[in-house]
Formats: sequence, C-alpha cells, structure tokens
Amino acid sequence: GTTTVLTLDFDGEKSLIRTGSGKFLFKPVVRLLIEKGQGQGQGQEAEEQKFEGTIDTINGSTWTMTIRGETRTVDVSEAEIEGEPAVGLRARVEGTVVADTIKASEVEIK
Repeated sequence: GTTTVLTLDFDGEKSLIRTGSGKFLFKPVVRLLIEKGQGQGQGQEAEEQKFEGTIDTINGSTWTMTIRGETRTVDVSEAEIEGEPAVGLRARVEGTVVADTIKASEVEIK
C-alpha cells in the first residue's frame, strides 16, 4: 500500500570543472532522492506534508524552491497564498508530492 520513488539526479553543471590550463575535468555529481508515500491508484490520497525553503524562480503558478538543499518544483495553481511572493523570500508550503512536484494547498510567505 505504499510507493517509493527513487530519483537519480545528475548535475551536469557541477560535474564539469575548468582547470587553470583551459582544460576540463569531468567529476560526476549525482544525488539520490528518495520519496516515500502512500500508494496511489488504490483509493488512497497522498498525505499532506509541510516544506520550508527559499523561492528561486516564479513562472506563473509554477515555482522552483530550494528546500533542504534540493531544488523542488512547486505548483501553486490551487494554493491559498498568504503574503506577497518574490524570488529570494522564504516560504512555508503545505501540500502533496505528485510525480516529483509539490502540489501546494497553502503557502505562507515569510
């Protein structure tokens, strides 16, 4: 009755290092993200979770935020937003994780 999503995140920008002699070194930077939740498709809804982080980008109702050192996509299209969002501000988000996106129900700008 539960699902576990494993995401292998390869960071190409951090993996290529330019040396002083104009050459490049390739040092792969990879992180494993593990998300556990209730099973879906079996009549169960995903459990609401609370997140807090910094707003990195705002593109309409889709934001990216740094939460616990990881960049996350946040869908605020159906969220109740308290405060005025802006890049660089901290926000508390309550919502569910659906397909690696946080579907926000409430957002509080700090």
